[in-house]
Amino acid sequence: DAFVIIARTDALAVEGIEKTLERIRAYVAAGADMIFPDAARSEEDIKRIVDASGAPVTINMGFGIRSRPTTPTIPLPTLARIGVRRISLRHVTDGTPWLQGDWPLELGQPRWIRLLPQGLLLAGEEGMAMASLAPELPVRWLQLDRRLRNSEDGFVVSPWVVVKDRSAESRAAVALADGAIQSAFLTLPSGAATDPVATVERVGDDLIALRMGRVAQYAIDGTLIGMDAVSGEHRYDVMCTTGDSVVVADLGDREAQLAEAQPPTILLRQFSLPQGLRAMAPPLAIRLGTARVERLDAVDGWVLVGCDDCTFAVPAAANRPAKQGR
Repeated sequence: DAFVIIARTDALAVEGIEKTLERIRAYVAAGADMIFPDAARSEEDIKRIVDASGAPVTINMGFGIRSRPTTPTIPLPTLARIGVRRISLRHVTDGTPWLQGDWPLELGQPRWIRLLPQGLLLAGEEGMAMASLAPELPVRWLQLDRRLRNSEDGFVVSPWVVVKDRSAESRAAVALADGAIQSAFLTLPSGAATDPVATVERVGDDLIALRMGRVAQYAIDGTLIGMDAVSGEHRYDVMCTTGDSVVVADLGDREAQLAEAQPPTILLRQFSLPQGLRAMAPPLAIRLGTARVERLDAVDGWVLVGCDDCTFAVPAAANRPAKQGR
């Protein structure tokens, strides 16, 4: 479910709206999960595309790098009402033109904005707020706790947005419903890995947090369920989740590999969620040469390994012959 095919069309600029709609219907019929009509020129065109596509629509705004006509600035609440599901913004230095409402002065200067089903999540120098997708963007809650000052872009894993706690070396969770804060979120027992959480994903009713030295499974309230038991030198880089497991790329001890003139190798490790992150099989060793792993995806019993210069597929643990990875 996490693997999404986005079909892009540039036909609006050269063939007009009718031909664009024909292309979009063909993309959806061929299996596209989302439609990206580049350079949609009006609110009316976007609405026609949303109505005709039968699939989620993403657009971009604010590029300002083309001489030809491109998508004009349309307030985010308007796009949400039309039915747009995803928006890419560029050159955003002030939230007001995009929001069609007043930026809460209590937040200070804007830091980042996220468009969510619950509303617009606004983060500023002094804290965070949630605004409703309604005219004038009424603020539903305002949280000026010092732990949220100058927050970096957070991980949205409903019902939380997980951010770095500015008053401690840990993560804090902010409830999307009312702005309540839970400190020391996604922590590990004393003596376990202390490096910061790199990414968080939700799988069913659980949260999976990846650190460089540990992957851990939590209940939705942040209670620890289990963590991997890998010992020795390892360095986790990226992960993906399936319905009942998590796959991580372990870069191992790269310095030792280079010192011994060994070709760079990663280990794909797969852990079972129902068993509290117990290893499902021995790790699968893959020699990469000079490539760097950028992302992992799990599709139909396969793990897709996306590198900076190639993409390849390997069988997931359940479909792997026993001799592989030993």
